[in-house]
Amino acid sequence: VLRRRRTIYITAAVLVGLASIGISRIEAVSFMVDDLPKQSSVNEDLSFFEARFGGVMPLEFVVDTKQPKGLLKLPNLQKIDQFDKFLQAQPELSTPLSMVTFLKAAKQAFYNGNPDFYKLPDKDDKNFILSYLANSQGKGGNSTSKLLKTFMDSTQQRARISVKIADIGSHKLDTLVNKRIEPAIKRIFAGTDMVVRRTGTTVIFTKGNEYVIGTLGESLMWAFGLVAVVVLLLFHSVRTIFYALIPNILTLTLTAGVMGYFGIALKPATALIYVIALGIDGDNSIHLLAKFRQEMAMPGKSVSEAITNTLSEAGSSMFYTSIVLFIGFSIYGFSEFGGTKALGVLMGASLLITNFSNLVFLPALLVTFERGGSWKTPKAALVHHYDENYHEEDDDIDQNLQRLSVEQGNAVKTN
Repeated sequence: VLRRRRTIYITAAVLVGLASIGISRIEAVSFMVDDLPKQSSVNEDLSFFEARFGGVMPLEFVVDTKQPKGLLKLPNLQKIDQFDKFLQAQPELSTPLSMVTFLKAAKQAFYNGNPDFYKLPDKDDKNFILSYLANSQGKGGNSTSKLLKTFMDSTQQRARISVKIADIGSHKLDTLVNKRIEPAIKRIFAGTDMVVRRTGTTVIFTKGNEYVIGTLGESLMWAFGLVAVVVLLLFHSVRTIFYALIPNILTLTLTAGVMGYFGIALKPATALIYVIALGIDGDNSIHLLAKFRQEMAMPGKSVSEAITNTLSEAGSSMFYTSIVLFIGFSIYGFSEFGGTKALGVLMGASLLITNFSNLVFLPALLVTFERGGSWKTPKAALVHHYDENYHEEDDDIDQNLQRLSVEQGNAVKTN
């Protein structure tokens, strides 16, 4: 650290360059069951249903005609039918179900099951087929209108379109919904008052994934800001903030590079690892800087001597703590669950990188840029330095008081 600072800086620069290549390989994508092993029964069942039924993940649409009994108007039904046909043409989706589906099936049944009549009823037979669906009885006297009511509300203003989608990943799902379905909705329902909204658990999954990944940068900025505030309160030095943050940035950059080289995708399960790594790294930086300031507060201490004492005392404990944590987190790396395995790999890597950034890179920065004049403990600082022998002075005072008490007692007895 004292003699090979140039080598340390070159090594750090090379590692950052390699990490940049790894970062460029990171993909922000997640699947519903990507954490499960590929050979698991859940994945096998999911593949079966995707191959034969188009998927199992629900994707729902609500079509609002903006007027009561708007679903009884044939132009509105034709728009819904046009949207149904578009959804059916998408290879990632299953056949959609809506009230239009029942109307077309009812007309086909009315004409003795002729496939040529599987289409919307015209003005002549629309009212008859609607009344037939509303009043027809199923087995046991159960009204089939209950099934129809699950696809429209009681005011006959809003219709529901239900479709299943395969687990194609958040990236392809975002492309499907925002680049293909949304433009189709605007094109089909243009010139009408009808409004189409997406709903269903698939939308929640997509939005949740986008929110966690999108706010990762904001979360890290808040974390860096809080670390800076803590360092400022402890040391009352703006320059010390940079000493504390630069190793943290180096650790997160190299950890992200490891993430890219190992092919670990950025998703909610892995995005939280950066905040955890920042907390551990920030604690180590503050620990080392506090010990360094205590050493520099002693009279006659040079920066080199202070760094040597700091690394020999605080550095050894930080190193052993990191090794213990590394072994503990590495156990997760043998898990078959994807999220847990990623936690073990990334946290293990970040703990090893922390040793380099805080025990090698940070001391090199201090030796390079510090001259020993700015590390006097301010009166308002929250961390104060005390001489290591201050307790011995208190012991001497206690002994003197005890001796004085004994001498006074002897004098009283003599008198």
